[in-house]
Amino acid sequence: MHNKFIISLLVFIFVAVGLSIPIKLSIAFQAKETWIPKSEIIKSITPYSNIRLIQLAHWPILKSRLAKKYPMIEDLKLSFKRFPNIHVTVYEKQPWAMLIKNNQSSLYSYDGTLLNQNLSDFELPEDPILIFKTQLVSPTLTQLDAKTLEVWHDLSENLKKIPFLNLQHILLENNGIQLIKMNGVKINIGDDKKLSEKFTMLKYFLGSHRQAIDKVQFIDIQFPKRVIIK
Repeated sequence: MHNKFIISLLVFIFVAVGLSIPIKLSIAFQAKETWIPKSEIIKSITPYSNIRLIQLAHWPILKSRLAKKYPMIEDLKLSFKRFPNIHVTVYEKQPWAMLIKNNQSSLYSYDGTLLNQNLSDFELPEDPILIFKTQLVSPTLTQLDAKTLEVWHDLSENLKKIPFLNLQHILLENNGIQLIKMNGVKINIGDDKKLSEKFTMLKYFLGSHRQAIDKVQFIDIQFPKRVIIK
């Protein structure tokens, strides 16, 4: 009985001392480029950089608060490889599309989250992204509305049918959608209805007129069964 008490006491002391060990958090970001407000995120985590091990029990709460405050964060992971130094890796959502309105640019992830919130200057990712120019969507939206996001997703999926289109940007206006190629050729899509049919026809047209396509300045496929060129 006495031995059990001694063992229990030693375990308690060991745990109590262990939980009171001071730890230090170091912060790193998965991506090297700057397209999210990294300095703001670091400031939010820094107050927790020197804490006791037992305080890590509140980590899920802190993580939830950070994700709510900075929706551009995909995940936050802790590494204990160099304990008592604990490494925090911030995984950011990846850029998917850029919105340009009146020379103001906003970067969005695939789920429609604004990445460069409170960040006027940001680095473009190495991987290609869609570029939308429009007066119809505010570049200050922290979350794209469902309808806009649906149209953008639809355009993105259909553009995969024509991987070598060399697209410069997509122009969205009240009277329809236009694809602007790097060489200045404009492709009029019309409204956002029957996009799959329109892009299938565009793929067929570009493939069958490959030799003469350099002479074309304008392609109209707003009516899927009829292609107009100029």
